[in-house]
Amino acid sequence: MGRMGAGKCRYRGLLFVGMLWACFVPLSADAAKMPELLGTEPIVGDLKALEGPRPRLLDHLNAQAQPYGVRFGLGYTTTVMGNPWGGADQGASYAGLMAFGVFFDLERWWGWSDTQLHISGSWATGASLTTEYIGNTINVSNVFSGEAARLYELTLETKFFDEQFEVRVGKISAGEYFAVNPLGAYFLNLSFDENPAALVYNDPAFAIDPIALWGVMGSLLLNDERWNIRAALYDASNPNQWDEYNSGIDFKFNPAEGMLFVGQIDYLYPHGDGEGSRGSHLSMGMFVDTGKRPLLADPTISQAGNVNFWLTAKHDFADFLSAQDQLTGFLTMTGAPQTSLNLLPFSVATGLAWAGILSERPSDALALGISYYLFSPYEPGQSYEIAVELAYTLKLTPWMTIQPDLQGVIRPSGTGQIPSALVVGFSTEIVF
Repeated sequence: MGRMGAGKCRYRGLLFVGMLWACFVPLSADAAKMPELLGTEPIVGDLKALEGPRPRLLDHLNAQAQPYGVRFGLGYTTTVMGNPWGGADQGASYAGLMAFGVFFDLERWWGWSDTQLHISGSWATGASLTTEYIGNTINVSNVFSGEAARLYELTLETKFFDEQFEVRVGKISAGEYFAVNPLGAYFLNLSFDENPAALVYNDPAFAIDPIALWGVMGSLLLNDERWNIRAALYDASNPNQWDEYNSGIDFKFNPAEGMLFVGQIDYLYPHGDGEGSRGSHLSMGMFVDTGKRPLLADPTISQAGNVNFWLTAKHDFADFLSAQDQLTGFLTMTGAPQTSLNLLPFSVATGLAWAGILSERPSDALALGISYYLFSPYEPGQSYEIAVELAYTLKLTPWMTIQPDLQGVIRPSGTGQIPSALVVGFSTEIVF
């Protein structure tokens, strides 16, 4: 578990008093995701749609570059977290992620209508509180992704038929388009992340940012704009893309060693006049990985054909609040029938986010979530892990948010041998 020895934090009591104070003064940001940090539009609308335009520090540069068909993105997010009680040991950790990118409008360059080229990367730093102190499985910080500089996106995007049909080719992250939890940005625990954590733990080919794989993705929005069909094909030949030293510049493409087939159907039921982000949203999907993955009971034996399913849903409780407020609930579920291959064959997470809970701060949001992750029977002595999280997203400026956070991790790693842990901390996000 890394630094598990006792007596390593001599001034631990003072440290946690300081962290608790930091969590409740006006200082914190929302969860780290590459699209948010780079200022790109989310694939599924979330509560941030209420905030309207967000002027940023790069806006002047981008205004100057717009006639040339170029836009720049730069953002930084960090979490500072600690577990004053419970876990295998007590301590604190920091994790950071810097995202940078440049986007080219090829319609301005070469007259290619509705076509863009995206190039982006990240620099991840810090340590994992989960690995080094708590000893649980699902990371309590969705910012942590090792210590590495990576190429993230190298993608050509084009749209057809009045933007009803979209195609992307290149290095693509499956998590930006599939199994998206629209409220994931309001939490820090990976259990409630913008993608259900079980999919990533079960199969490394289902990549989420800051990891992207070679592939092609298509999305068809039907005429009534309520139904959307997505499908993608990814190179799944590299089982080590989550290695913290992976730079993302391995351009080898070897589909014979494994491909990931992904499909999803989305349904949107708008409320009222159907304008804005309010409404109910349901997505169901699955992936099939033809690559060989090691068996849990005997890693020397591999098996092909891993399958996972998911369901994500959100519902806006618009009738219960004023027009300035938004109370939204979410539900995510995953299932993996091949328990010999999948560490987490079942998971469920649910929660609420209330934007505008304080009338004088309509852009802030309070979020509460609970999750349950079931371990495979092929992992002896491990049953389930539960996470509970309470977070408050505080928008200080148009370019900076802070997110004080409180978590409980119950039955870490499902063994019953590690005490349940209390986690306190905060996240800070700056979008330049």
